[in-house]
Order: sequence, then C-alpha cells, then structure tokens
Amino acid sequence: MALKHQKSKINYPKLRLSFELKIAICNLIISNFVYPMR
Repeated sequence: MALKHQKSKINYPKLRLSFELKIAICNLIISNFVYPMR
C-alpha cells in the first residue's frame, strides 16, 4: 500500500507536466493559425 502510494506520488508531476505541455502546444498551434488569418 505504501509503495503504491509512493509510486503514484512520483508519477503525478510527470503527468501534470505532460498535460501543461499539451496545453502549451495547443496554444502555439492556435496562435499560429489565428495570427495569419488576421
């Protein structure tokens, strides 16, 4: 139980980082599409 909890605790920041990275990439793509249209 303690080992499982520790593993999930280590895994969480990596998951959050990839999620924030996806948002940053999406924002970059959107800005690249929207900017030439204006």
